[in-house]
Amino acid sequence: MYYNAVLLPPADLSKEITAYVQQNCAKIADGYCLAENVLPHVTLCQFQTKEAIAFKKSFDFEIIPNLTRPNIRKGDSLHEGYYWIELEVEKTPELMKARNKVYEFLASRNCTVTGKIHNKYYPHLTLCRTQRADFDFDTIPPDILGKHEGWYFAIGKSDINGQFLG
Repeated sequence: MYYNAVLLPPADLSKEITAYVQQNCAKIADGYCLAENVLPHVTLCQFQTKEAIAFKKSFDFEIIPNLTRPNIRKGDSLHEGYYWIELEVEKTPELMKARNKVYEFLASRNCTVTGKIHNKYYPHLTLCRTQRADFDFDTIPPDILGKHEGWYFAIGKSDINGQFLG
């Protein structure tokens, strides 16, 4: 089974981002798009495990991700031929400390941690995956970008693409 350890935005921001994506990205998305069952998130760590693991509800950190700017990133390996429309997240020392804490916890429980590790970690919030290399970022409401309080840590199921399914 695939899992993600993530930061989830507060409910009002989550609804606003999802509504925006459904209105502006759903028609161009190919295999990954935020929706009611695919939640906006900033991935700290992706992992696989076959065993049920008791997770702590809190890792004793409070992170307020800074959604800095929109970006289109070319996919590689599994995502060759696709582009990711996303919001970049500032890679702060606090975010890296939280990520490393989660990474170490999962590794200590013999989970297979996947994805980019440590200095190659690229924090972002994916809006959709598409085969188009262009997107009109002027449509993004300005109040989505920046810092928003109320983000919280969660672990939940995902698919092979990293879509957080809760």
